This record gives sequence, structure tokens and C-alpha cells, in this order.
Amino acid sequence: MNPAVVIGAGGTGKWVATYLKRAAIRYHDEALLRQYGEAARQRAEFGRPPPELDLFAVDVDTVPVVVKDAWHESFQLDYGTDSQEFVHISAGYRLVLESIQRGTGQRDYPLIANWLSQDDAECYRLDIIDASSLGGAGQLRQLGRISLFMRLQSDLALPHRIAAACRKVAEGRRGTAKASIFVTGSVAGGTGSGTLIDIAALMHHFAPTVFGANGYEVIGLVVLPTTFFNVTRAAGDEMVRMQANGYAALRELLRFTTAPGGYQIPYSANLTATVTKPLFSLLYLVEGSRQGQGLDLSFSAPQDGTDPAIADAILLHLAHGVDYKQVKWAGTTPTGSSARPCCTWSRWRR
Repeated sequence: MNPAVVIGAGGTGKWVATYLKRAAIRYHDEALLRQYGEAARQRAEFGRPPPELDLFAVDVDTVPVVVKDAWHESFQLDYGTDSQEFVHISAGYRLVLESIQRGTGQRDYPLIANWLSQDDAECYRLDIIDASSLGGAGQLRQLGRISLFMRLQSDLALPHRIAAACRKVAEGRRGTAKASIFVTGSVAGGTGSGTLIDIAALMHHFAPTVFGANGYEVIGLVVLPTTFFNVTRAAGDEMVRMQANGYAALRELLRFTTAPGGYQIPYSANLTATVTKPLFSLLYLVEGSRQGQGLDLSFSAPQDGTDPAIADAILLHLAHGVDYKQVKWAGTTPTGSSARPCCTWSRWRR
């Protein structure tokens, strides 16, 4: 299996990481059974992900997502205190918004006030939003990003986890092959849309010291708001807010993916991400529906269609060495195939 790091951001990222872990364990177990027969079941590595894969999810919400199969067996990531599969980034943001609304943001929270203006902060009604992002960012992407910045002021669990993942993958890398780093999430909500770019930037900060400047690729798998059509049809203006999040995030992603690099993003007094190349070597925009093309998954809940499809696509790369630069899109699978049908993919190249 090709060594890779996979990071899931927000709720969508948690679902993708969960499906991928389950699929990777099954793939690994089947390989062990072919090699050792029934004796494989007694081996310590049986029932665990392959050692070449390091995956984890990042979210403000600590509630696990649970995958259930046809036999009603449940599967989830490890959300324990010392878990290596989940990084919690919720933080309070009311004081930040109050300060920036008063015009004292540059004094109190300069690293956030540099990108969140007073006019933008005044759009938030403090009397109706929660004091923190614990449990969710309310589909407000700026609040998801504030949470990440505030968390990084005192808690370096996320950068430490990213650095550890790079070191682990480097140990299993063969020859001069580039390491594959996948960052996946949705641009429709608050956490994924607000933190995807920063997670990729932090990866660029740590990866060059482990792999070398040209020894890795960051591949983005980004879910678009149309994927949530079935979930939001009866939710009033929810889709409008999702589309606004998606538009803002895509503008930023376009700039960061096409920019040559050479910029810095300061997160705390001791952490500034330095990006010297385009943010993503390859960026896929995944939508649940494109009329007349591929299989329409927009009428299924994302966790039942699009999210597992993304997990399957990543596993295909890990198990078979698929060159993502040669993949244009994935359509429906042939009739009778046991493989999961995939949604429509668009591609941005640097």
C-alpha cells in the first residue's frame, strides 16, 4: 500500500475518515489472510489499518459519527482523550467578536483582526449565536476559522499531529516516490469551509522538513454545497448560506491553488505557516449532482453516498497507485459491479 496521510476537516471529513478507516482495515485483513491463511487472525496487526496509512479527523464537534452496515454493526474513529484519530479544535469566539466589533481587535486579537474586519464582525449578532464552537460552528465559516486560531494560541495538538503523521509516512515511503497527503472536507458548512485552507497550509509548513521541498503532494477533495441538496430542501435559507460559504471558500481555494507560494500565515507567536508552493498539487471539487453526467447522489444523504465514494477513491489510490493527474472523473460503475458508484468530479490543476 502506498504511504499516505489523510486529514478530514469538519463533519464531512469525519465521515470520509471513518469510511476510509473501515475500508482500509478490510483491505489490510484480506491481504493478511491471503498471506498467512486463517493464522492471520491471530496476528497483532489483524483488524487494524495498514501501517502505511495515517488518518485523522479535525473538528469542533466531539460527537462521533457512526457507520452502520447491513448487519447493523457499528464502526467509528477513536475519539478518546489520547486518540490519534481525532483532533478537537473548538474554542470560544464571543470575546473575539466583541473586541473586533468595538474596534479593539488589532490590540486584543491581531492575528484574527488581520483577516476579520470590523464590518464583517458586526454582521454577527452576539445575542443569538453561541459563545463557542463546541458542538459546531453553525455553518458560519469565519467562526470555524476563529476557533482554529484561538485553539492554536494555547493548544498545539493539531500541528504536533500533522508533524507526527509526516514522520510516520516518511518511514514507510519507498525510494523517491512522492508522499501523498489528502485533505478532505466540505465548503458548505462552518468548520470544513473555514479550516481546509489552514490545515493544508500547516501541512506545507511541516512536510518539507520531512520529505523535502518536492517530495510530497497535497491533494484536495472538496465537497460542494449541491451535495447537501436532500438534507437542506426543507431547511429554509440553509442552502443559501451553504452556497455563500462555498462561493467564498472557492474564491480562496482558487487563489491559493494557482498562486506560486512564497507567503506566510501567522497562527500564534510561535507558529507561522510558510507556504512555498501552490497549496494543492491537485484539487478535486466533488458534487453530488451534475445534470446529465454521472450518478446523481444528491437525493441521498452525503454520508450514504458522496462521503463513502470519496473514501473509496482515496483507498483506490493507496492500494493501486492511481496517478491522480491522469484521472479526469469517475462515472457510474458498470451494472452488476460490487464497487460503490461515484459522484461527479471536477478538477483544478495548478
